[in-house]
Amino acid sequence: MVIQHNMVAMNADRLNIYNNSSLSKTVERLSSGYKVNRSADDAAGLNVTEKMRAQISGINTAVKNCTDGISMVQTFEGALDEMHTIVNRCRTLAVKSANGLYENEVDRSAIEQEYLQLTDEVDQLSQTDFNGVLMLCGGADIAGFNRVLNGESPSVERDPVSDVQYSAVPPGTEEQSFVSASNAFGEATENLTYSGNLVLQTNSRAKDSVAFTFEYSANGLGELVNDLNCSAEGLGMNKLTLKTQVNANAAIDKLTNAVNKVSMVRSTFGAVQNRLENKLDGLPVTAENLRRAESTIRDADMAKEAAEFTGRTILRDSSQAMLAQAHSLENNVLSLLS
Repeated sequence: MVIQHNMVAMNADRLNIYNNSSLSKTVERLSSGYKVNRSADDAAGLNVTEKMRAQISGINTAVKNCTDGISMVQTFEGALDEMHTIVNRCRTLAVKSANGLYENEVDRSAIEQEYLQLTDEVDQLSQTDFNGVLMLCGGADIAGFNRVLNGESPSVERDPVSDVQYSAVPPGTEEQSFVSASNAFGEATENLTYSGNLVLQTNSRAKDSVAFTFEYSANGLGELVNDLNCSAEGLGMNKLTLKTQVNANAAIDKLTNAVNKVSMVRSTFGAVQNRLENKLDGLPVTAENLRRAESTIRDADMAKEAAEFTGRTILRDSSQAMLAQAHSLENNVLSLLS
């Protein structure tokens, strides 16, 4: 028997400290649902899962980006849908005016008035914007005038009421900014931006930024350019007149080309929307698989932790009891002195 070093009590105390620490970690896992709550629990696992979390967060944001992109495409496609109706009506007017039963001064003049109103509405629809971004106007202002490019003024005579302030744009600039103007008062100051393509961040990585260029064939467009400019100028409607039978007859084929161009532009927007919708189908699957991989590394097995909690609790209580017994062993020394 010794009294200077109670080795039994020291051993019981060490085990008691260990059991309390283990029980504390088990309680933490049961409370949080994670088996990795700090880097000390699994340094490598924590590093891997944090990168996974960043990627999952980026994918979820990319889903929202694609959804916004679809909304943008649908907005412009809706404007093109109405343009189709208007251009088809203009072609109908051209066919009517080409008939020899009408007089130029009365009948065809009335047809011309409707045609001019419809072409103005085409210009208005081409100014449709989504969050300040325009894609259908070809960089033209509300009155259909061209922007100032490379410091050169447009050759079209301006209406002083609807005049717009312009600034020079360097060659090759994709996006062009200008200020909208009211047809009636010219007091609007909303900043708008024209862009010939749509750039979306479609995933969590930098290389997943996609530029949708809306390219299509020029076949069937006649003299029209295969771009997104669906203003009256872009469709060649501003150069046509239905005032005479000859002019109206010549306008029929021109307006057919305009219908074809609107159709092709609509088809490119539809193709982009289909791609984005397929992208939306794939992104959540990727996020789900990454979340499953993260769960394998980081989530706690609650059944296992509950079983360990029961065992740790018993060990803690028994180690405390044994520690009390170990301290009482020194009292036996007194029996030798009595």
